[in-house]
Amino acid sequence: MMKKYLFILFISFLLIGGCSGKEDQTGKERSDKEHILSDQVRALEKAKGVEQVLQKSTDKRITDIEEQNK
Repeated sequence: MMKKYLFILFISFLLIGGCSGKEDQTGKERSDKEHILSDQVRALEKAKGVEQVLQKSTDKRITDIEEQNK
């Protein structure tokens, strides 16, 4: 019976010890966040480029329609 409790105690210490390395992971989390943000910025820039193309196309259609109505 005592061996069972010692085993549980030993396993809990191993689990607690394995979870205490937060200092090592902070740099990795920052680089991941920067990576995620850079992907979002690139996607936003691409969307703005698509928006400009669509706006030019819309302006051209409007001018074509106005010329046909004259």
